[in-house]
Amino acid sequence: MPNVEISRVTVRTPDGLRVALAGLPANMRVVPITEDVDVAAATVAELRSVPILPYALDIFVPYRLVGSSVVVIGRHEPRPNEG
Repeated sequence: MPNVEISRVTVRTPDGLRVALAGLPANMRVVPITEDVDVAAATVAELRSVPILPYALDIFVPYRLVGSSVVVIGRHEPRPNEG
């Protein structure tokens, strides 16, 4: 597996989600980290149109996009000092 630099953003609102996804191709695939992610979206375009987030999400986006790049999403797990 190639070494890929990523950006991790925690979003809590649909508007924050759209900001985190700004500039990404609409047809870019979305992959959940675990099965407990209840956001049904297969592409960035579908993820942008989500009206409500049931919980905070961590969004992982690669810095350099190539044809096989994906957006990875997961439930945000607060760290002990995060509150």
